[in-house]
Amino acid sequence: MRRNPFLTAALAGLLSLTALPVLAETSFTILGTRGGPVAVPHRSQPANVLNVDGILSLVDAGDGTAQQLSKMRVMPRDLENVFISHLHGDHFGGLLAILALRLQTDVVKPLQVYGPPGTDDMVAGILAALAPAMEAGYGVGAEPIKPEDLAVAHIIMPGDQLTVGKIEVTTADNTHYSFAPDSPQAGKYHSLSFRFKTPDRTIVYTGDTGPSPDVEELAKGADLLIGEVIELDSVIAATRMAVPNMPDDKVNFLKKHLSEHHLLPADLGKLATASGAPELVVTHIAAGLKEDLDAINSGIASTYEGKVTIANDMDKF
Repeated sequence: MRRNPFLTAALAGLLSLTALPVLAETSFTILGTRGGPVAVPHRSQPANVLNVDGILSLVDAGDGTAQQLSKMRVMPRDLENVFISHLHGDHFGGLLAILALRLQTDVVKPLQVYGPPGTDDMVAGILAALAPAMEAGYGVGAEPIKPEDLAVAHIIMPGDQLTVGKIEVTTADNTHYSFAPDSPQAGKYHSLSFRFKTPDRTIVYTGDTGPSPDVEELAKGADLLIGEVIELDSVIAATRMAVPNMPDDKVNFLKKHLSEHHLLPADLGKLATASGAPELVVTHIAAGLKEDLDAINSGIASTYEGKVTIANDMDKF
């Protein structure tokens, strides 16, 4: 196997950044808090790290995930699992970089990738994109890496219950994908919310969703609710600025679409109240050119009396 000595030296330096010792506990670190797909300088795209007794899992993996992991002093080789809520690029776009780095550092234990239908095709596509690097063989180790050594895809469906290590995972279909019953997409594609029950607490992650009785049921009794939010007025204002000649009927359709596929602040508060969760963390902040965090806070407070934190990148809970 051929080696590039300069790359080998550089990667050896990176390996020195391997994770610091992790305490035996459950924690949820929010790597990116911006609702995609448009990149902004002050918030990274959706990605999170669930740490259960030192076993690290990604929950979504938007663009820039590897960079955000480095701020935790976590290397991609330290990850065991990835849970993908749905197949929009801002929720899985960073996975290629994660797998490329695992390839270059010869991680022979495959990353377990759990997600809705289509996840297998997505993973296969990423592995196909990495095929030239696999064949060129510029990893640190001595043996070529095969695609099956890098990642294994697991399809999960709404209502599934599975055990991954010390985590009991339950899923629910949410309303981010809403198809007409006679649509060819109905029942084919799903956007999932996750309930993670660990030895010491239960965390529910909504992913992208609008108001949903199924997500309310999934979230009941959670210790911590991680929920998305959309600041609709600022998104519409930014859209009008970008497309000043958009007809009013198109604007009204967009408002309806966004409010059914995402959670307005008051809707997020209602979900938190229905769940009985004592603490709500707000992430996936979809806003226009300028965020109005006061409006988000006041909207949530109108329907929820528990503890509310509007997360920033790298916040840990």
